[in-house]
Amino acid sequence: MLAALACVTGAGAAKDNLMASPYGSVVADLMFAFHAVEVPCLGPVDMSDVCFTVDPATAGGLAEIIESIVAGYRSAGLRAGEWRAANGVWAVELVFGDGVYGGLEVFLTERQRAEVSGKIVLRAP
Repeated sequence: MLAALACVTGAGAAKDNLMASPYGSVVADLMFAFHAVEVPCLGPVDMSDVCFTVDPATAGGLAEIIESIVAGYRSAGLRAGEWRAANGVWAVELVFGDGVYGGLEVFLTERQRAEVSGKIVLRAP
């Protein structure tokens, strides 16, 4: 029982680390603007990663939302890197200033019937 509680507490604390980081409000704004549903992350992930689905959506539509969120944080120094794509996955890095706080990577994968699966990863500086 104690081990299970420690695992749950550890996962919550890791997620709290992401939400307490300078990127916490950006992640919250992205999830809200996407109308995303948070889902468990599968495969090798860090405990602070945020995985989600958006239905109906396209990666292009969500990319436009990301650009508008970044524009809203421009005065705080948030900038987006170049979009990358490989094997059906679109990715972009979001960074405050010179990256002293690390950065966020946002991954978007289009699924069948206008559904997008995504993952937001906090990268250390």
